[in-house]
Amino acid sequence: MRIYFEDYLYPKHLLQSYFGKMLETCDDKVKTRYVGYIYNRDIYDGPVFVLPKALLLCKNGKYRFLGIEGAEPENIIELESAENPLYGSDVLKELAGFSIWVHQVIKRFYDENKRTKIVEEADLKRSRASADSGSKDFLSAAMQLVDFLKEHETIFTTITKENHSGNNNTSWQRTISRTQPYVDHKTGEPIYVQTINKKKELDTNEKLIILFYSVLNYLKREYHLKINLGELAYPILPASKVDTMVKSGICPKEIKGTKNLYFREDLRQLWKLLDAFFKYNRSTNEDKKDLLVVGNFHIVFETMIDELLSDDDVPAKLKYQNDDKIVDHIYLDRSLIGGDSNIYFIGDSKYYKDAHDITGAPLYKQFTYARNAIQYNVQQLYLENIVGAEKLKELRYRDSIPFDISSKSDEMQKFKDSLTEGYNVTPNFFIRNGVPDGQIIYSDPQLRPNTKVKEDIQRQFEDRLFDRDTLLLREYYINLFFVMRAYATHEDWSNELHTIIRADLIENLNRRYNFFKIRPKMLNVPFVWAHFHEIIGKAYRTGFYDEEIILAFENSARGRANKEAIELSIKNDIEGQMEKFTLSIE
Repeated sequence: MRIYFEDYLYPKHLLQSYFGKMLETCDDKVKTRYVGYIYNRDIYDGPVFVLPKALLLCKNGKYRFLGIEGAEPENIIELESAENPLYGSDVLKELAGFSIWVHQVIKRFYDENKRTKIVEEADLKRSRASADSGSKDFLSAAMQLVDFLKEHETIFTTITKENHSGNNNTSWQRTISRTQPYVDHKTGEPIYVQTINKKKELDTNEKLIILFYSVLNYLKREYHLKINLGELAYPILPASKVDTMVKSGICPKEIKGTKNLYFREDLRQLWKLLDAFFKYNRSTNEDKKDLLVVGNFHIVFETMIDELLSDDDVPAKLKYQNDDKIVDHIYLDRSLIGGDSNIYFIGDSKYYKDAHDITGAPLYKQFTYARNAIQYNVQQLYLENIVGAEKLKELRYRDSIPFDISSKSDEMQKFKDSLTEGYNVTPNFFIRNGVPDGQIIYSDPQLRPNTKVKEDIQRQFEDRLFDRDTLLLREYYINLFFVMRAYATHEDWSNELHTIIRADLIENLNRRYNFFKIRPKMLNVPFVWAHFHEIIGKAYRTGFYDEEIILAFENSARGRANKEAIELSIKNDIEGQMEKFTLSIE
């Protein structure tokens, strides 16, 4: 078994011709932009996996597999070699299972995007080996067992009927020789209370089929393969026991013998497949070729993240914006300020190598997404509600339309407060691939902020959190192993991931800003009118009829100075004092 990595530059002699047109030349080195599985016996007698570049972590200027010391891509190509620094390690054993997830991810992506532009751009290529071809690795062995079941769905019931025809008849020879009769005292005739049937034990054929279904059950539970086992006549082995045999290399007794124990051709074929599954047998089929690869894996990554995060019912004008930009990920969740209403969270996924920072055009594009979301909600949802959709089309200057404080539009409330003219904070973030150091973990999303980069902020005025032009952008890592497993198994993690993102965004706001509540007095001149130029961009009201107003000041020298000046200016026009508080995650 050989492994390579997407988009990594190798010396030319290390990449074989089985990559064909999938190779790109860069000076004196070559690379491939594909991810997936290749097997071609004519070129190499073993499976070849091209793994995502995200599995390479940069350590001391060198890219290594999961950051493991000495595991540079050039050093770990041959997994069975004793010279491989990963030889005999637990991580190496996990790669067999990871091959299943790679297969499942690309298979689902292929099935759901056969005729879309994404598939054309991804240049997906796939062919399947025949069911009776020899197996070269865990992946091909597992998939061929699944194929065998599809082609022999009735094998269990057929053999069971054959073996059990007449089995309920009593074997009198064995009954007489092995049991004690009860003798009738009057007639002297023996009465056998316990009889022995002709057959009470499973034969060799049935044991092999039970092992077959036990393996299928293990694959179904462990890797969520879509397998219909149907009704079974006998109890099968627990999935945990099969898992132990697979990981420890134990060969079940049902295949320790030879295939010559079986007279039926389909059972001989099944024995070969099970033998290959547990022993990773060598193939005797010279024509075996198997290919399942996808180019531009960043498109697959974007699709997986979209499945995990996005809502299905996002308005089309918000997802597909007027300037031809498409928002990668968007969903509704509770507002960061107040939490009583919802607001759109806007995300963009980036599939990068480790240590590759997000700069330039992607930053400006993401800020544009957030700005367009505000524009859409304020000018479309709110203004259409106030003046009507048809009349709105005739208006040239939409900003001249006054905001109606009595409006009860839920959509408007999420983005702007008509009293203070303050804009709600629009959640805006990047989400990029990550992997744990030195290990393969599927169960934990490990969704965390990237603390190594300075948080990006775009604004026109300083210290105005509630200004339309103030946009904050966070960046997160997510465990690629988790993402692939969740996508392959159709698991819904949206609530958990949304909660993590919202909590971090709120904690970040609490770090960057100091928040205060004030309650204006009833004055001849409304409080907001009297102090509008002082509090513009710093004030926001969470509800239309709330009597309290929230003020936000940057946690900086400039923000503290503004806070002191405004506190002095408004002290006679508010009840009590400015009350400091922190935004709540609940």
